[in-house]
Amino acid sequence: MGNVEDGDSDATQLEVALRLLGDVRRRLVPLKVTPLQGATLLYLSRHKEATLKATAVFFRLRAPTMVEVIKDLVRNDWVTKGDRKSTRLNSSHVSESRMPSSA
Repeated sequence: MGNVEDGDSDATQLEVALRLLGDVRRRLVPLKVTPLQGATLLYLSRHKEATLKATAVFFRLRAPTMVEVIKDLVRNDWVTKGDRKSTRLNSSHVSESRMPSSA
């Protein structure tokens, strides 16, 4: 199995996806976030008015699972939440200062 960039036509879509996932994981290590947390941060940065429920629906996850993802992001100062009665995440979701610039 050759390198995807070298035009390896024998690589299956699954193999390509697994390589990309490996690349994503390596890039997220310095940020100390999981691939799901990283994807959630990207989603929230693009959907400033997202609710917890809408975010869970987007990722096809149950709400309790997304609650745990958001709790971890809040605990690590990546995301801020509104008051307990609000299901909407604050518009300053993602800590932009911690996000690396695109390389």
